[in-house]
Amino acid sequence: MRQRFRAGRLALGVSVSRGGGGFSLVELLIGMTILAVGLLGIATMFSTGYTDIAAGGKTTAAIEAARQIMEDIRLLPTQAAFTNVYNLNNVDTTNVGSLPAAGTAERVIAQKFRYLMAGTASQATWGITTALVTLWGASANVTNTLFTGQGQITVADVGAIAQTLARVTVTVTITGRPAVVLTSLISRL
Repeated sequence: MRQRFRAGRLALGVSVSRGGGGFSLVELLIGMTILAVGLLGIATMFSTGYTDIAAGGKTTAAIEAARQIMEDIRLLPTQAAFTNVYNLNNVDTTNVGSLPAAGTAERVIAQKFRYLMAGTASQATWGITTALVTLWGASANVTNTLFTGQGQITVADVGAIAQTLARVTVTVTITGRPAVVLTSLISRL
């Protein structure tokens, strides 16, 4: 039997239905808009993530610099030279006048601290020689990222008997980040 063409039907007998598969132009535009908003949100996360990773790297470098300096202070000669740790009191890496006396281990520690905070830019002013940079080796270069931080060292007596127990605090401050503060007790044996 042959079917006749009627409105709403194709010649082959298949009915045309508006509720079937496919999307209207309005639905397609709405879907594309939602997708675009989602992709923009993801793109913003990449930018924020990169900024956070860079800031975290600076904080990690500051912690490593503070740890290196604290370890150097801890390794200062003990017993008779215990009082030398007090020569590091009020060292500030932004003030060349805070350097301890020339020719002392404390001065070298202060110079290394400055080098870790500002890199080679301050070598001439702070008396940082190529021989010192070579002596410090790769460990100093790990944190030499030029993050233009500020470092401070304070040394204070602890307890009733002066110069037998010292509290050493190393503080590293980087712009826009919380300060890194390490404190340790050093005792005379």
